[in-house]
Amino acid sequence: MPRTHQVAIIGFSRFELETLVTYFRLTTSSQPGHTSYRLVRSMRSSELILVDTDLPKALNAVQAAGRASDCICIGRARGFGNALAYLPRPIDALRVKRVLDQLIDRHSDTHAQVHPDLIELPRHRPGRRLQ
Repeated sequence: MPRTHQVAIIGFSRFELETLVTYFRLTTSSQPGHTSYRLVRSMRSSELILVDTDLPKALNAVQAAGRASDCICIGRARGFGNALAYLPRPIDALRVKRVLDQLIDRHSDTHAQVHPDLIELPRHRPGRRLQ
């Protein structure tokens, strides 16, 4: 049975945040049995983090929490060198979901092929928060 994965969302404009939250809410309810995500504001219980790299305050918060290696960086700025993936603006919610799916699948199946939407995807280190 698929489980719901907690994904923290740090930064972003109100419009971007509402767009992402709405998209994930709609895709979760319309696709029972598929991997689902719950967007949260706290990094504490999250497995992955979507971070606005164009907002220094967001980058600083992620860095201070020691979670840079759990990030999908979104924006014009590059963000962290050890992030899981980088996506440019404008934000494409479908593309964000594909990247999340790929990261979860990759963690579950070490032989998964890299999705073309991923700009950069280093192998996930054992012992991290993905389960």
